[in-house]
Amino acid sequence: MLKSLVRIVIAILIVVAVSWPLLPAERRQVIISVLNGESDWRQLTLVNPFTHKVITRAEPLVAGLTEKLAQTELGRELLATMHMPQEYRCERVVTRDIEDKETKNLYRWQDEKGRWHFGDDERFAGVDAQDLTVQYQSKYQYFKLDLRGDAKQLPVFGRDKITAETTQIFEVLSDALSVDYLRQVDLNVRLMASQNAFQAHLNKIAPSIKTNSGFYSTHNNEAVVWLAPNIEFTYGVIRHESSHVITAGLYGHPPVWLNEGMAEYFERLSVSANTKMISPNAAWLEGLKSGDVMSLQQYFSLDPMQWRSLPQKQMYGMAWGVVYFLMSDQRHKQFLSQMLADIAKNKCQDFSTLNYLQTHYPQGVAGLEYYWQQWLQRIPSPHYY
Repeated sequence: MLKSLVRIVIAILIVVAVSWPLLPAERRQVIISVLNGESDWRQLTLVNPFTHKVITRAEPLVAGLTEKLAQTELGRELLATMHMPQEYRCERVVTRDIEDKETKNLYRWQDEKGRWHFGDDERFAGVDAQDLTVQYQSKYQYFKLDLRGDAKQLPVFGRDKITAETTQIFEVLSDALSVDYLRQVDLNVRLMASQNAFQAHLNKIAPSIKTNSGFYSTHNNEAVVWLAPNIEFTYGVIRHESSHVITAGLYGHPPVWLNEGMAEYFERLSVSANTKMISPNAAWLEGLKSGDVMSLQQYFSLDPMQWRSLPQKQMYGMAWGVVYFLMSDQRHKQFLSQMLADIAKNKCQDFSTLNYLQTHYPQGVAGLEYYWQQWLQRIPSPHYY
């Protein structure tokens, strides 16, 4: 698969190299403007330089390449770093008290291979299923999950996995950060089985966003996710976008670095039995340790427009890194917890990270910079909850 992908890319590069001198000046200018980020690549068409007839539009071509990328480990790494920040508006997202819950039964059953499964599907409430409702029913309900679109193409127990992992995001917020203002949110997830369908929906709902994997629509309070050939990649995107849904419900409109940093952090969540683990992001970590990292003073001075205009690998890498750093010891967890609480009290109001650090962190941003630089010299270990 990887060899096939490489051949396709090489063929495209050869076509571009050969045809470039033959292209009219206006066509070359269009391509240059796209490369500079001034125009939308989705408007491009591949044209025969000799007949000037359109061979194909760029969008389905890129969609096909993305489908192939997701089938390789290297491709999934590349896709995972191809994020574009979303232009969030602080919408008044409907939330409820977490004790306002829908009662569902919980069953345990064993399949033909002897493996145990848990779920709320009443089809398994037969003779061989154990009703664990009273024993395991939670006192709280953190979210109401609504899977839309092509959700039926999820693997068996996919819904249960999404529910379990999203619940653990709330548990980490509650336990590790002592968040006592949790609210129940509507977790609306729309799954799109093909890249073409995903891009068509993206163009309709949020045409300014450029992504191949997932996005969160503040207006619809909906996470839209491409159902990639590799399902674990898809689950990671769902965790990322679900974090944005939770953030919108609890905090309204936090700084872009915190919004994306929290999503990147929880994207790495894995659940095994009673253990929750969040592992470091190797791609972002490599970038941070390369030495090409701006100071926290510079980073926190960026407004959302500046943040989006700079190299996104650096912006996302630092967002993930700062959140991972703050979640690495109890002192900084307490600081992050207090900052989140203050943001939650003032939803939809402007929040200056620099001003907050200067007034709430010992020795201000310079003090945080000192510990941040020390953390960068170490190899971070996974976080267990």
